[in-house]
Amino acid sequence: MRFTVPGVPVAKAAPTHVPTARGFRKKKDEKTDRFENRVALAARQAGVPYIESGPVCLHVWAYFPSRNPPLKRGRRAKEWHTVRPDRTNILKAVEDGLNGVAFKDDGQVVAGAAYKLRCAQGDAEGPRTEIEVSVVYETILF
Repeated sequence: MRFTVPGVPVAKAAPTHVPTARGFRKKKDEKTDRFENRVALAARQAGVPYIESGPVCLHVWAYFPSRNPPLKRGRRAKEWHTVRPDRTNILKAVEDGLNGVAFKDDGQVVAGAAYKLRCAQGDAEGPRTEIEVSVVYETILF
């Protein structure tokens, strides 16, 4: 099942430690939390089936806004996004957003990939995260 989360992709941020009277407590990053909630909402709206158990394959395409100015003639094609945020941190945020929505636990994810791209000039959809969740049916024998 493939679905789209509109808006700029967000990477999983490490929690910060806030001092309290008894020491420190962890504080979640609000931007990451909002992105994970958007991922969960988009999955529910798309009708992604819940996978109770078994291996899951997860593919993520993260489209960031184009940094370059528009061309006067022609169109600027999609290109790789080679700066921060890290691809793996985007994948972590997507996995955590899908926890309890598309699968029971993100430990079920055994295969997949994540790609970071910049939008093509004039891309009607704009910045977004495209996610594909599927069940792995093949048995791997080594």
